[in-house]
Amino acid sequence: MVVLSRGGTREGGGSSWKKSLAEYAHLETVEGTPLHDDYVAGLTFGNWVHLLPKPHAQGNNPRVILWDEALSPRVQGLNRVNFQKRAMFVKDMRNRATHRRPLVKDIIALEKTHQSCVELSRAINPDLGEWMRAEQWILGALKQSPLK
Repeated sequence: MVVLSRGGTREGGGSSWKKSLAEYAHLETVEGTPLHDDYVAGLTFGNWVHLLPKPHAQGNNPRVILWDEALSPRVQGLNRVNFQKRAMFVKDMRNRATHRRPLVKDIIALEKTHQSCVELSRAINPDLGEWMRAEQWILGALKQSPLK
């Protein structure tokens, strides 16, 4: 079973912060016994972002190895650092919305979030990226904003 780690141990009890992949995955829609692929597919966006290497990471860092061996061959048009930066930007904007911090006055950040989503999607699957780019209702709504 794959184990994801937050690193270190809890103070006092010595128990590890490590969790199995099964504890992170959301499997509500899986029928039958989940397979490894179901666990991986059940990870949230926040989990995925934290599997990406930090921009300065190099060498034998497990996240760099994961990128080099599993993700990089399937990602087109974005290098590791740009992919990670865009993904973190989208996650940060998602967190702003989740924590009900105002977004409406930050039209430029919303446009950048949309563009980052398009670029990330395009890097993973060009057809998906093109479909997202063609969906203009988000950009149309932003253009109509009286705050511009």
